[in-house]
Amino acid sequence: ISTPVLSKMPPTTALGPRAIVLSGPSGYSTNV
Repeated sequence: ISTPVLSKMPPTTALGPRAIVLSGPSGYSTNV
């Protein structure tokens, strides 16, 4: 399940420790 979230927010707080930050226009983070 992948959830687009602003890179401004900590991926570990919203998605979890397994959150991977992908380099994109707005900075998307997907939880694998």
